[in-house]
This record gives sequence, structure tokens and C-alpha cells, in this order.
Amino acid sequence: MTTTDHNKLGTSRLEKGEYDEAISEFTKAILSILPDLADAYYKRSLTYRHKGEYDLAIADANKAIEINANCAEAYCNRGLAYQRKEQHELAIDDFSKTIELYPDYNEAYYSRGIAYRSREEYELAIIDFSKAIGLNLVSFKAYYDRGIAYHCNEEHELAITDFSKAIELDPNHAEAYYSRGIAHQRKEQYEWAIADFDKAIELDPNCAGAYYSRGLAYCDKEEYQLAITDFSKTIGLIHNDAQAYYYRGLAYRKKGENNRAIADATKAIKINPLYAEAYCNRGFAYYSKEEYELAITDFSKAIEIDSQNAEAYCSRGIAYRKKEEHEPAIVDLSRAIELNPNYAEAYYNRGFTYYNKGEYDLAIDDFSSAIEMKPTIAEAYYDRGIIYYLREKYELAISDLSKAIEINPNMAEAYYARGICHRNREEHELGVADLSKTIEINPRNAEAYDKRATIYLAKGEYDLAIADFSETIKMKPKDANAYRNRSVAYLNKREFGPAIADLTKAIELDPSSAAAYYRRGLVYRDMRKYDLAIINFKDAAQLIKDPELVKTVMEDIKNLGG
Repeated sequence: MTTTDHNKLGTSRLEKGEYDEAISEFTKAILSILPDLADAYYKRSLTYRHKGEYDLAIADANKAIEINANCAEAYCNRGLAYQRKEQHELAIDDFSKTIELYPDYNEAYYSRGIAYRSREEYELAIIDFSKAIGLNLVSFKAYYDRGIAYHCNEEHELAITDFSKAIELDPNHAEAYYSRGIAHQRKEQYEWAIADFDKAIELDPNCAGAYYSRGLAYCDKEEYQLAITDFSKTIGLIHNDAQAYYYRGLAYRKKGENNRAIADATKAIKINPLYAEAYCNRGFAYYSKEEYELAITDFSKAIEIDSQNAEAYCSRGIAYRKKEEHEPAIVDLSRAIELNPNYAEAYYNRGFTYYNKGEYDLAIDDFSSAIEMKPTIAEAYYDRGIIYYLREKYELAISDLSKAIEINPNMAEAYYARGICHRNREEHELGVADLSKTIEINPRNAEAYDKRATIYLAKGEYDLAIADFSETIKMKPKDANAYRNRSVAYLNKREFGPAIADLTKAIELDPSSAAAYYRRGLVYRDMRKYDLAIINFKDAAQLIKDPELVKTVMEDIKNLGG
């Protein structure tokens, strides 16, 4: 057989995928009477590349180029071999030479685009993919890979357009649907993302990435059970996927299933012992279970792995705060702020720690910083409002509590606190309205009934006051103050019997209550049972610590002839 015959036969074998036989024929052509046959070296190089023997492919391409310096195909094939070896700079040089020799070589533009993308030079990659598309308007892979480059360059709308064109060219390509779903996900278009992941799964039921990404989309939509189902499917397909375990654990935690969350985080950590986020998630689950020491241990491990992890410092600080270990809490929260100066949650929690320490000025500063960075933190307005209330700056308190309510209209404690501010400002109608709203949101709030009763008492609406004190007593049957205060309403209605009964119960619950003895004495006096009044006044005098008040009581006793 002639050199040409061996070359033709080798080409035929190559096209059939019979790579070993093809190499044999090309070798015979090279060793025949025309040892300078560049085409045979090129095609044997091509065959070696198809077999994954990249060094041999490069060696033969070198020989072909040595024989024929204008062999564009040899440059391109060598570039593809370099690309598979991740030697992208050499690959780019070869593709560029190919284009220089053959300016309309579509594959060279496409392949150079892949190399640029691998080097994260996305703008250059996009230019090359666009050139490839210009040379071949129906190139699925050029549209698809340009879409990937746009996505990597954070140009998600353009990515979606390219993936859509790729799908138009090949409607059964699962990866294109999957990639378009990822782009929709980045744009927070979760419904469209889920629809694309659904299609990818329909075309490829074993597409683990689609299940995983759909699970993330469901998490973003707070549909945690659906997310758990998808992450479980991912785990079934890829048994040691630490991220799937991590996110399934996250979904379990969001559902309040903390034991399952801990189990999944533990599995993720076993697969990847340096998975800081998994330690954090397990720490959050322990925190939710009020197992603060275990939470602190996990957050500490996350910090050990990643000393720049602001979230871990913040979370550990919050756990310390829950344990009332204020100093380490402040240290950790301050470190979180140092690492992330815009960390609103860290400012808020440090402010709360200062609040618990009674350092109100520092607390106000931190709550104000948190509000500046994240104006939707209702708790920061609420807690700053409470400090203003404690300082009797009721106008500022009402302003902050109103803002908290605007952000969270179901924040019962904000209505309650604002109601107390209005009560203290003698704005009775506003106080009643806020306390009524508190009760509407939380009908078991005994304090709201009690405080509304005190407003009704001040307004002279004694029946309403009695009704509210009675509700308080139902929920807090050992609350001596509620009995004592209800007695005042009864006394004002001249219902002496119920008043005496309430004061007697108050004394039974709190025998050290001078006020209860004194008030019962007043009731007996009004009933003209002076002996009983004197006995109660004397009991009160023995309990009162203030000498001036003792004088007043003794004067009452004297006036009754005691």
C-alpha cells in the first residue's frame, strides 16, 4: 500500500472511532516513502487527542507544524490538547495562530472562547463566541457557551437570551434548560427557574445539579419541604455531596426540625471536615434548642476554619448573650463588625447586649447604626423605643414603637409598649386602642389586660376595669397586685364585699403587702367597721418602711380612736 492508501485508511478508521487502528495506519504512512507527510502527523495527533493521550497528540502536532508551518488544523488540534491539559495560555496562542492562518475557522474562535472563559476573561470569551456564531448562526454550542460566559460575567439577562436560543436549536438538551434555570435563579425569578429545572429533570432524570438547584430555589421561596425532597434526591444520586446535606439541614432547621438539621450538618462535616458553613448551621440548630454551649463550640470551630467569618463571630456573640456572658458577647460582635462594617445584625445584637448591661447610650448608638444599615429591623426600633420609654422620653419612644409596628403590624409587644407610653402621658384613648390591639394579636397577654384595666380605672370606667382585672386573674391567679387593683374598682363602686374579698386574697398571696392591709382598712372604715379598720391600719404600719407614711397611718388610727 502506498503512503496515500495508509493515510486514507487511517482517516476512515478515525472517522469510525477506531483510534488504535487509525494510529497504526497513520504511523505506516509516516514511516513510508514520504516521511515528511504533515497530514499523517496531524491526523495521528487528532487521533491521540480523541484517545485522551494529549502529550502524544502535542508531539505529533509539533511534527506536523515543523513540516508545514501553515497547517492551521495542526495548530488548532494542539490548542485543543493544551486546553485539555488546562494549559490555557498555550492553547490561546495556538488558536490565535489558527485564526491568523484561517480567519474564518469557526472552531478556533469557539475553542479560544472556551480557553478565555477558563481563565475568567469573560469579555474576550464573549467576543470569540460571538465571532463563532457569526460564522455559524445555528451553532448550539457557541450560543450555549456564550450564555455561560455571560452568566459568569453577571450578565444574566443576556445569558438567558443565549440559553433560549440554544434550546431553540436543540429542544432536548437538558443542560441548556438547567443553565437557563441557574440564570433565572440569579435574577430571583424562582418560578421560571423551577420550570427550567423541571424540564431538565424531565429530559435527564439523573441530573443531580437540577435537583440541587431546584432545592435552592424552593429554599429561596421558603418552600422547605419541597427543598428537602430535592436535596434528598440529590443525595440519592451523589451520596457524598456535602453541600446537599448542608442545604437539606438548613431546610430542616428553617422548618424547626433541629435534630434532623443537626444530623445533616454532622454528615456534611464528616464528608468535608473544613466546611465552616456546616458548623455554623449546626450551631444555629443547637442555638434554637437552647443548647448554647454546643452552639458556641460549633461557631468556634467555624472561626478556627475561617478566621474572617463574620457570621460565625456574630452568631457566637449572640449565643454568649443568651448565656448572659456579656463581655465575650461584645468582643465577638465587635469582631464581626470589624470584619463587616455594614453588618446590621451584629450592631443590633451588640446594642441588645449593652441594653442588658444597662449601658443605654451605647445601646442606642448600636440600634441607630443597625437601623441606618437595615431600616427594616423592627426589633431595633422596638428596643431603642424601650430605652426611650425607660428614660421617660415618651415622644421618642412612641415614634420608634410606631416605626416597629409599621414594619411588623403583628408585633404585639410594640403595641403593648406604645400603649404604656400613651397611658403614662394620660392619652387614655390611644392607650386603650394599643392595648386592645395587643390583646387581639395575643389574647393570652395578661399584662395587656392588667394595664388596660388601670386605664379604665383612671377613666372611672369601673366595670371595664373589673372585667380586665378578672381576665388577668384568670391567667395569673397568684397575682396579688391584680386582686389589690380590682379591689379599688369595687371600692369606687361601693361594692365593699367584693373589695374586702379581693384584698383578703391579696394579703393571702402576699402577706408583706402594707398597701393591701391599708386599703382593706380604708374599706372597713367606709363600712364603719372601725375596729377592723384599726387592726388593718396597725398591720400596715408594722410593714411600712417609710417613717412619713407610718405617721400618716398612725394619724388615721388616732382619728378612729385607736
